Amino acid sequence: MLVTRQVLRPLIKSRSISACRLHSSSFICRSSAIGGIENAHKLAELSLGQIAQVELYLDTLFDWNTRMNLTAVNDRKEAYIRHIEDSLSLLPALDACVAAQASDRHPTISIIDVGSGAGLPGIVLAVARPEWQVTLLDSLKKRCTFNEAAVEATGLKNVKIEWGRAEDAGQDPRLREQHTIAVARAVAELRQLAELCLPLVSVGGYWIAAKGTNPQAEVEAAENAIKELGGKLMEVQEVDSDGPDGKRCVVIVKKAGFTNKKYPRKPGVPKKQPL
Repeated sequence: MLVTRQVLRPLIKSRSISACRLHSSSFICRSSAIGGIENAHKLAELSLGQIAQVELYLDTLFDWNTRMNLTAVNDRKEAYIRHIEDSLSLLPALDACVAAQASDRHPTISIIDVGSGAGLPGIVLAVARPEWQVTLLDSLKKRCTFNEAAVEATGLKNVKIEWGRAEDAGQDPRLREQHTIAVARAVAELRQLAELCLPLVSVGGYWIAAKGTNPQAEVEAAENAIKELGGKLMEVQEVDSDGPDGKRCVVIVKKAGFTNKKYPRKPGVPKKQPL
């Protein structure tokens, strides 16, 4: 069952945006975390208000992480690199996909973050692109509850939270083929992710999967699944984010046709029996 989560009450008091200031052409927040990050040019593209929202998100993440397992990262500088910068590195690919389908048919850009976890990359994307409507989809209620708190703390007005399995979401008329772009940062095989993400994308839209270095073998193994689900593989593109083995990549797939109604299959089947 899918449940749309609504933020009904203030959970964390907002802090003043003056916690961040502009200094020497770099954004320096109260802990100087940003100033200590090398090549933080993606952060430098954000406004002072957006930087403040990122700081509030991290405050919430670290606070809740003391009570539940949201991230293995407990250092603020590392969180900026592994979570914030990595999420922002998806923007060039996302912006290009949005521009490629700009038309009256898509007056509002609707992004769904599949398997959002602790709101990554969805919350960061919502901060960076307030004109986009972002849906965070996750199967665990406690993670959705955290995301409610993070959205409330940051003051974001362009985020909706869906609690449920991606397999159920893909069969829900409210969500099926209703999104301009589906994005997945989850660690899962592309054949599985294709069945979880492509049914959520409208025809003409895109699915963007964040992957590590050299995912070519995984991409080739997923080509039949992508085609079966109505997709067309467009390209594998390096992004400005480093993994353990080098530059990370994104796999970009266009939704060329409607997905057969038999997909996605029942929860758990795409993982056990990938296409």
